[in-house]
Amino acid sequence: MNTKPFILVALSLTLIVQACGDGASTQKLARTWDAGDIDPYGCPFIDPVPWVSVEAHREACGAGCEPSGTGSTLVACIGDEVPRYPREIAVPQVTVCLTHPVDGEDYSFGNLDGAWPVMHLCWRTCGSDLPLDPSLEFDGVQFDPPVECFEE
Repeated sequence: MNTKPFILVALSLTLIVQACGDGASTQKLARTWDAGDIDPYGCPFIDPVPWVSVEAHREACGAGCEPSGTGSTLVACIGDEVPRYPREIAVPQVTVCLTHPVDGEDYSFGNLDGAWPVMHLCWRTCGSDLPLDPSLEFDGVQFDPPVECFEE
């Protein structure tokens, strides 16, 4: 009996199963954050609070971190190094729903320009337990979240 074809088929199936297993095991999980933890860009994660004023919230955010809100709520402190949506590309006027990494509540942003910085601060798409996918592309702009957003 010639066992070569059987060995080749078994070897091929083993490689396929290993490849599929590797894909499932490499899915990244979202890291959990608490208020006061420092984001990948050096600013604190905050519990959302009612919006008062830029001046009042700058102190809570600290040096080099600007307060950012949506609606009437302060939701994040944005560091100087956080990527901004490129000004030379037209901003899609689409509402973006993201989940806050600390309180787990959903917040709507009026367009991608407002949502882009917080997407880099480990916010998730509403309804998802996974971080935003680094392979996302918006009108030719590649999304590249920090590795700190994911569990090791």
